[in-house]
Amino acid sequence: MEEKVFGLPANSLANSMVVILIVISIILLIGGLRRFILVKMGTRNIPRRKGQSTLIVMGLMLSSIIVAVSLGIGDTVRYSVRSVVFDSAGNVDEIISGPGKQLFGVEYFTYSEFKEVEKLTSNNSNIDGIMPYIEINLPVENIKSEIAESRVQVRGYDSKYSGNFDEIENINNDSTSISSLGLGQVFINMALSDTLNLNKGDTVGVYINLEKQEFEVADVLKNGSLAGANITPTVSFEMSVLQKLLIKENMITNIAVSNVGDQDNSLELSDDVTQFLRLNLTNKQVANKFFNILSSNGIPELIKEEAKSIEQADSETFEELSKISSDLENNNFNEDFITSIGDYQLQLIILGALDKAGLQAEAGQLLMIFGDLTTLRVDDYKNNGVKLAETVATGVTTIFSIFGSFSIMVGMLLIFLVFVLLAAARSTELGMARAVGLKRRDLIQLFTYEGTVYSFLAAIAGTLIGIGLSFGLVYILQDLIDAGTFVIKPYFSITSIIISFSAGLILTFITVFASAYRASNLNIVVSIRGLKEEFVKKASLSTRNKIKNLLWDLIFPIKQFIRLI
Repeated sequence: MEEKVFGLPANSLANSMVVILIVISIILLIGGLRRFILVKMGTRNIPRRKGQSTLIVMGLMLSSIIVAVSLGIGDTVRYSVRSVVFDSAGNVDEIISGPGKQLFGVEYFTYSEFKEVEKLTSNNSNIDGIMPYIEINLPVENIKSEIAESRVQVRGYDSKYSGNFDEIENINNDSTSISSLGLGQVFINMALSDTLNLNKGDTVGVYINLEKQEFEVADVLKNGSLAGANITPTVSFEMSVLQKLLIKENMITNIAVSNVGDQDNSLELSDDVTQFLRLNLTNKQVANKFFNILSSNGIPELIKEEAKSIEQADSETFEELSKISSDLENNNFNEDFITSIGDYQLQLIILGALDKAGLQAEAGQLLMIFGDLTTLRVDDYKNNGVKLAETVATGVTTIFSIFGSFSIMVGMLLIFLVFVLLAAARSTELGMARAVGLKRRDLIQLFTYEGTVYSFLAAIAGTLIGIGLSFGLVYILQDLIDAGTFVIKPYFSITSIIISFSAGLILTFITVFASAYRASNLNIVVSIRGLKEEFVKKASLSTRNKIKNLLWDLIFPIKQFIRLI
């Protein structure tokens, strides 16, 4: 899923800003080469008055700092949540579970259904492998210390498939496998080891069907993937052993699906694989009944309104609901509708919309056939986790940016004030320059060149300080928020650095140019005589002429370059 900043694709935004900076740089370069004396006049005061220059840079870097802090915190949230998702999922991209007929407790289905799925996926080039397993939550106890945890994730893996599906390592970084478990042995992960103070060779008690069963800890595994996430204490069994203990022989709860490619690249195939699985695991006759129910009583328009209400918060769900509504309105029962209606989240949204609209009868009809809609339910597990990370990160970035925008506006006013005061302080110098032949547009260029140097230095300093502040805030939040074993990892992407630097430089440059345009409007006689600073009003111009003059001042360097050629 592509990262977004302020609701826009991050890469596209960064590329656009780089293009704008290149255009600005070319215009300044052309003007500077054409009349280099203006560059020297504009920049000579920077090294001469180091204290003043430092204060100006400090005032100008506010926008860069705020943008950098906002993006840095957003990147950190995104990276931290994604890390948890990848750590928890490992090579698992999609998870297939029961059809949803059982409302409470763990839903099992037969091992023969796994074999059918294995046959179905064997010819799909996007699927790297599948694996059956059992996953339930049970109380677990350290027999020696009598420390207990009421809800621990207990998994049973089929040793025929787990070895090829994903690698597991112990805390000494040695590879191991489920098939190496002996009679009465289990693996635990580091999260459970820390929670219950368990080590290799200790005895752990697992309460199954209200009866305590004791097992030896064969090894302590590194957190992640099949061993369980670092926030999830986990016990791992060989699947056949757990089936017997649960009295669930030949039954499983889930099928893990791994796409071709590494963790990041496999995400690109998630939509195609999920669509393939849902299409083949959905009962088309029941889906047609769904279609007929949803086509009645103005429900298509209701779904469209529901889609509009969540457009800003979740654009992808908006698109899916819009497609469903369009198919219903056009009486188009197709594969896209079948795969979309197989999404459990969309089912819940549609049921909620029907309930709010007072269509309980239709909602009841859908509930009656929900369990028969799919043979097995497909969850786009890893992709949904990454989408959650992106949604949370975008929200955090937007919140900080909204609050920071007020400070940015104040900073832009400060920039304007700084350059007006600079013009006032140098009024005699500027008046003499005008008297010996410089035109107003020359003063604009002079101030623009000086302001560009300040802007460049401020953008660099502001971005670096913003990165430091965002990391500092993250460490403070890590200490203040009791997140358990969830670790907030400071992170700042290259794309965000480019956006922070570019946004700060562009905003500052625009303000500098506007203030230079205003400051250049001075009276020559008043300036030379050192009288009270004032801006002399000229005869009023029409809006059209004002726009022409502004455009002329903007494109003058290009005009000079064309003449030179």
